Amino acid sequence: MSIKPYKRNDNIKISLVVARYYLPHIKLEKLISKFIKKFVNKNFIDVKNIKIIDLKSETSDLKNLLSFEWMEKEPNFFDFSAYQEIQIDDNQDLFLYINDTIFIRHPWKLIGQRLKSLIPTLSVIENPSAIGIVYPYTEALTIDKVNPTMEHITTFCFLLNKSANQIFNKKLNSLPKTDSEVSQWINDKVNSNLFIDYLMNIHIFGPRSPWRWKRINSNFSKKTLHGKAISVILEYELNASILNSSGIIIPISRDYK
Repeated sequence: MSIKPYKRNDNIKISLVVARYYLPHIKLEKLISKFIKKFVNKNFIDVKNIKIIDLKSETSDLKNLLSFEWMEKEPNFFDFSAYQEIQIDDNQDLFLYINDTIFIRHPWKLIGQRLKSLIPTLSVIENPSAIGIVYPYTEALTIDKVNPTMEHITTFCFLLNKSANQIFNKKLNSLPKTDSEVSQWINDKVNSNLFIDYLMNIHIFGPRSPWRWKRINSNFSKKTLHGKAISVILEYELNASILNSSGIIIPISRDYK
């Protein structure tokens, strides 16, 4: 078997969707523009179809000053409610998903720089593949046959190639369409996979522990908890589906100082 180098893609087009929770509209646009400049090369890598989804549904007093495409949406599935709206067409090579916590809680400049170094590699891989920040699910020990790595890319920033994005799009299309379907959707997933059952108990519905979702409080509605549960399950299934399709997840190093 001979080693054949990948042929470089000299015209990489990226579609971007952003989930907004916290940052003021104009400030978010400015930060997005700065973030994009960290990995864009006009002759090599370009970002098209930038769309920002406002999950807080707050009216901006300065809409006439906004540059990007905006839309409002209920955060029924947290980040994934926004990610459903990404522009998909034959002109895009890669698909970038971020939420605005990247600019609040994470070293976004470093992440942008590392994306720049990894984007050319992702663009030439045909099998479902992704770039993202990789974390362990928990430090609990178990054998998960669906995702033996016991790790996942987080949803505040990840990049998919075309074949991985097709998988993701199918997952998004499988989400419950009405409130009455939500409980059954979650139960079906829990009953089909013991590790998902563990995830739900450790992170969402079980007793307090160091691994429980830190934002949970007694005032949370059932709808909010169900939305978080669905987002955790979808994150797990996306990672597992990529890996089980002979794909690869390329980590953005977390050795931030």
